[in-house]
Order: sequence, then C-alpha cells, then structure tokens
Amino acid sequence: MMANDLLNTSSSAIWLKNESNEFQLVASNGAKQKIESFSEMKKQNNALILPLGEEAEALGMFGVFNPTTSEERSVKSDWDKKVLACLANYAVLAVQNESSQQTLRRTQEQHWTAETFAAVGDISANLLHNMNNKVGAIPVRVQAIQDKYAQTLEADAYLSNTLAEIEHSAMEAMQIVQENLSHLRPIRMEKVNIAVCMKDAIHATQIPSDVQMEINSLNDLPMVIAGKQSLTFVFRNLIENAIAAMKAKGSIVIQGLSSAEWVEVSLTDSGPGIAPELHNQIFELNFSRTGSHPGKLGFGLWWVKTLMTRLGGSVHVESDGEHGTTFRLRLPIVEHV
Repeated sequence: MMANDLLNTSSSAIWLKNESNEFQLVASNGAKQKIESFSEMKKQNNALILPLGEEAEALGMFGVFNPTTSEERSVKSDWDKKVLACLANYAVLAVQNESSQQTLRRTQEQHWTAETFAAVGDISANLLHNMNNKVGAIPVRVQAIQDKYAQTLEADAYLSNTLAEIEHSAMEAMQIVQENLSHLRPIRMEKVNIAVCMKDAIHATQIPSDVQMEINSLNDLPMVIAGKQSLTFVFRNLIENAIAAMKAKGSIVIQGLSSAEWVEVSLTDSGPGIAPELHNQIFELNFSRTGSHPGKLGFGLWWVKTLMTRLGGSVHVESDGEHGTTFRLRLPIVEHV
C-alpha cells in the first residue's frame, strides 16, 4: 500500500525465495490482474523490480507496476528507484525480524518441551518402575500355582487356561512398560534410514484388513540423524492414530520428500479429519478425543511432538476437519546436522 501511494502505482508485490530457491509470492496489493508468479511480473512493460538485499544473496524481490496504458505514469525514473530501494530495505528488515522471531519461537518451544518432558519423564519413570515390580510378581506366582497344583489344573481346563492368560497378559504388560521406559531415557542419535524405520513401524502395527496402505518415495530419501527406536515409535503412533480415526476402515498414504536440508515424511488418512481450532491442542499433554491406544501410556500425540523435538525435527498437522488428516514430519539430513 505504501509503495503504491508513494510511487502512484496500481499494484505492488513481494516474492521471497523458498527452499527450492524459487520466488514465491507472499504479498500483493491493488493488482488489477492477479500476479501469481515472479515471471508474470517481469513480463509487465511498466514494472520496476528490485532485489531484497544484495542481488547475489537476495531474500526475494520487491516490485511495483502500472498497466501499460496511456493514463498511467512510468515507474522507472531514478526517483522511483530510490524510493523503492528504501522500501525494499525496510522489507528486508521485516523479513529478517520475522525469521529471528521464528527461530526464537522454535528455541522456546524446544526449551518448554524439554522442561515438560523432564517433569513427565521423572513421574512416568517412577510409576513404570513400580508397576514393573508389581506386575513382574504375577508370572512368578502363576508358575508357582501351576507347579503346586499341576494335577488339579490338568483336570480343570478352564482354570488352566485362565492362569495361562493371566501369565500372558502380565508378560505383555511388562514388555509394554519396558518399551515405554526406553523412550524416557536419552536418545542415542545415529544415522537412520527412513524407509527401514517405517517398515519396522508397520510390521509392529496390526493393520486391519479394511485399511489400505500406500507408501511412496521413501527408499530414495537421504539418511537423517535420529534415534531409530524413537523414530519408529513416532511412525507407529501416527499409523495407529490414523487407524483409530478411520475406525479401522479407509486408506493411509505415506509420502517421502527431500530438499537440500531436510527430509519430510507425510502421512495422510481418509478419516473424518481434525477441526482447525484443534490443530494446536492435539499435541498437548492432556488432550484426548478417543482415548489412548492399548499398550500406550495415554500421552497420544504429545509423545510424537516431544520425540520429534528431541530429534531436532518438527511435526505439523493439516486438515479442514472434514476430509482426512495429514501429519508432516521433518528432520534435517545428515549433511546439515
């Protein structure tokens, strides 16, 4: 708006370089025709375009233009260039400030996550250790009963089967406790293959027969630095979450994507979606819509966000609340860690 007023132009726009080093429109004002791309702006005969910053390392481009009609004045005088250059400098400062604010928010989020995880971790570890000790006594007692009353159990199939089920459930509970305890310990960071982690996660998940899985472009992704067990747990949690959201009937599409600095894995389900107003709440520690999955501590997506933060990555959710949900996970590739 200020550029239009000062230069008496009808349209102005700002493009910033994206991660693919292409110019992407981020703001426009007063355009008589919609300018979607930088190349379209360059085609305007009566346009003035300047880089945001030094041209070799420009953050983007800032341009103004008038349609090529006799009623409109030219915007290519030295005065116009000086005014636009001044506005471009202010735009650079605004972009750099926003970048600094985003970095600060990420740092604060990591700090808050670390503090929350430390508090929850201490409580959970103490709880799980005590639970493990109590549950661990069950198989021992069952085996003692089986040894002492072997003849009685041979004559009573119901009692024998019941004891066997109690022992099996106790052993499974102890395994679950051990698995969850492992996520409270320091993560051993190493080079990790995304495709292998996803394969392990799917293998460990009971996929219903009415759920179709589609996996694309994971095998060619570069290695990332992460904890193999933690990343596998994240994938498994999201797959189980998708299955629960779809009520065990629908499709899950897993897609891999990479850039020069990061790897992205997206997981999209065909469920009912998540309302936009809940997108931030679903990652909170006390959030629950449908209850926890069997064998989990009940922390849900909080675990996912916490582990991704500890791995130096991020997780975001996309959904209109009606047509499925997409979770996007990003991790830095090995060369950029």
